[in-house]
Amino acid sequence: MGAWGVKSLESDEGLDFEDELRKLCEGKDVVELGAIIRDLKENTWLTDDPNEIEFLYDHVTMGLAEELITFTEEGKLTFEFSDDNDEEQQWVVSKIIYTHADLDFLLEQITDIVQPKGEVHETYELWEDSNSFDEWKAHVQSLIEKLTEYKRLL
Repeated sequence: MGAWGVKSLESDEGLDFEDELRKLCEGKDVVELGAIIRDLKENTWLTDDPNEIEFLYDHVTMGLAEELITFTEEGKLTFEFSDDNDEEQQWVVSKIIYTHADLDFLLEQITDIVQPKGEVHETYELWEDSNSFDEWKAHVQSLIEKLTEYKRLL
């Protein structure tokens, strides 16, 4: 699984996603969550079909929620990376615009991981077999609660 913490961004898949997200946000001070979701779908990091279960999609939706929560709590989203000359760079997003539909998409995807409408997600099964299952499940539930609160405040 390549995870060293319960958050999506504490996994190999999550870090790959974070690098893709940085590329999508690069050069932008303001980003739209809906445009990011659309771009991630076009680049096969996400799917249009909510019934299509994929380990990567789970990590991307949870990672996107984690990044949105970080932004909301810190008032910015900071990406740190090395450029082509191995010099440390930083990119800051100062505003994320999102809609009810954007949050509905994330909520539907994340909720299905812990309360599947159909097939059990591989992500769930892997965590269920770990010693950190309760901690992971609590983290996923906190994502759902925070996104639900953001939606209520819109």
